[in-house]
Amino acid sequence: MTKLSERLLQEIEDGALDDRTSIGNLLRKVIALGGQAGSAELRDWASRELRGYGPDDELPPYRKIDAPLQMDAVMFGGVSRHQMLSPMQLPDFAQDHITNEVSLVQGIAEIESLARSR
Repeated sequence: MTKLSERLLQEIEDGALDDRTSIGNLLRKVIALGGQAGSAELRDWASRELRGYGPDDELPPYRKIDAPLQMDAVMFGGVSRHQMLSPMQLPDFAQDHITNEVSLVQGIAEIESLARSR
């Protein structure tokens, strides 16, 4: 392992243990480390994590989360907000298209921004 690779690896490890370090900065260092190590697979993975996943990219399982399906409705006699429902309660034609699974295809900076806004 070269001195540059060792330094990058140490910086990645230090940054991973420091909650003030942005994940984006760590991923850029992982891309550089992948280049130093000659690992196209590592470089490509870190690039997709940094920039986001395209429609032809295989999304890793950790980027698929289950989230409750909720609806707001105006009905005769009132308003219902944040009503939880199962996809099985939807009409048949919608059940194949609407699920509880949310695919996080965005780049890490956008995901971090979403997390901070909540």
